[in-house]
Amino acid sequence: MQSKNNTDLIKVIKERRSIRRFLDRGVSSSLLNKLIEAAVWAPTTCNQQLWNFIVVRSQKTKNMLIEEAASSTLIGRAPVLIVITYEKSNFREALQSGTGAIQNLLLAATYYGLGSCSMNSFGNEEKIREILDISDDQMVVCFVTLGYKNPKYYENLDPPPRRDISKILHFERFAKKRNNIFSYNPDKWTLEDLKDYQRYYCRKTFLGKEMDIATREEKEIVSRFIGKIKGPILDWFTYDGSYVKYFPNEELFAVDLTDETSRYTNEAVKTAKGSGFNANYLIYDSTFKKLKRKNKKFRTITAIYKFERLSNKFKKTVINNSYDLLYDKGELIVIFRKKNVLYRLFYYAIQLLFGDDIRKTGIYSFFGPYRPIHSRKFVRMLREAGFSKIKKECYFPFPTFFDQAYQMFLQYKKSGGTSYLHRLRNENFFTKIISFLINIYGFRQIGLGTVCVITAKKSQN
Repeated sequence: MQSKNNTDLIKVIKERRSIRRFLDRGVSSSLLNKLIEAAVWAPTTCNQQLWNFIVVRSQKTKNMLIEEAASSTLIGRAPVLIVITYEKSNFREALQSGTGAIQNLLLAATYYGLGSCSMNSFGNEEKIREILDISDDQMVVCFVTLGYKNPKYYENLDPPPRRDISKILHFERFAKKRNNIFSYNPDKWTLEDLKDYQRYYCRKTFLGKEMDIATREEKEIVSRFIGKIKGPILDWFTYDGSYVKYFPNEELFAVDLTDETSRYTNEAVKTAKGSGFNANYLIYDSTFKKLKRKNKKFRTITAIYKFERLSNKFKKTVINNSYDLLYDKGELIVIFRKKNVLYRLFYYAIQLLFGDDIRKTGIYSFFGPYRPIHSRKFVRMLREAGFSKIKKECYFPFPTFFDQAYQMFLQYKKSGGTSYLHRLRNENFFTKIISFLINIYGFRQIGLGTVCVITAKKSQN
C-alpha cells in the first residue's frame, strides 16, 4: 500500500517546473536554510560532501554577474540566486554530487511553495570566481534562481509533457527507439521528428513568450505586408505567436504542429490582441481534412519565416494545401529569408566550427531546423501547384540576421562559451558597420535582397 508521504513526494516531483518570472517578494533566511538542508542530504561520492552554496541577494552583485560575466539576465529578476560549487579535482565526482544536491534543492523549493530554475548557461566562470571570491579548487556546477512565482505567467501552463516510458526504458541492452535529429537541414527531419522536437525541447518557458529570433527590420517587413490583408486568414505554423500583433482584426485560423505549441499561440493572441479577437486554433494533422470537409475557404493564407524550416517534401504539401484552401483569387503570402552566398558562407562556417547540430549555437533552435530558401525554386513550386500572378519583392542585400548572429557571437565569447542569447546588447565598431550595411538601402526593393516576400494568387477555375 502506498503511503501518504510517498504520494506527496511524487506529487511534488510532477509539479516542479522551471520558473522564470517572480513576484517582488523576498525569501526568508530560515526558508533558505531549509532548502540547503534538503540539498545536503543528497548522496555524494564516498560521502565527502565537498559542495558549497553561495546565496546572492544583492542586486549590485547580480548586475555585476550579468554585465561582467555575461550571466543570464534572468538572475537580475530573481529575488535570490544560489551558486552551487563543488571541489573540482575529480570532474565526475563533482558532477554527480553537485547535481544530486541541485535536484533536492529544486524539489524542496517546490514543496515550500517557491519557484526555481536551474541554469548551466551561467556565464564566464573565471569572471564569476572573481566577483564571488570563489577559490580555485572549486568548480561552478550550477546557478539556481529562487523566488515566489508570478502566477499570471503560469496560471494556464500545464507541466511540460514527458516522454512515454516505453520510449526510454531498456532492459539488458540498449535498443534505439526514436530518432534524435538536430541537423540544420530540414530534409533530414520527418514531420514526426519536428513535432517531437517542438513538444519537448522548445517548450521551456511561459505562455506567450516570444521564442523566435527576428530582427527589427524583418518584423517591419511583416508589418508592412500583413497589416491590411483580408480575412478569413489562415496562418501556417504560428508557433509562438511572434507576429500575431501585425495581423488586422480579421478572423484568424492559426495552425500549429502540436497541442503544446497551439496553447502558446493562444496565449500570444490574447496578449497581443485581447480576448475579443476572433481566433481559431488548429493542429496540422487534422486541419486539412476538417477544413475540406466543411468546405472552409480563406481569402488570405500566410507563412511568416516558417517555410525555411520545412523539408522540400513537406513544403510542397503545404503549398498544395494552401491552394486547395483558398478562394478563387485568394492570396498566399510567404515571407522568408532567401538563400544567398553570404548565408551559405555563414552556415558553412558554423557547421565547420560546431557541427551540424542546431542546439550548439542557439540559432533558430527553438522551432527546429533552418535553411534559407532558394527563391527561384520556391516560385517553381508555386507554379506547379497552380498559383499564378506570382510576385517577388526582396529587401536588404546584407542579411539583417547577421546583426543578431554577431550579438550571439559576442555573448558566446564573453560568457566563456556557455551561452549565446542575452538581453543586453553589446555595441562596438563592428556592430556599427553591420548596422550601416543593413540600412544602406533602407526598405527599398533590390534583386539581391536577403528577405523576400512572395505573393501568389489562386487561379480562377
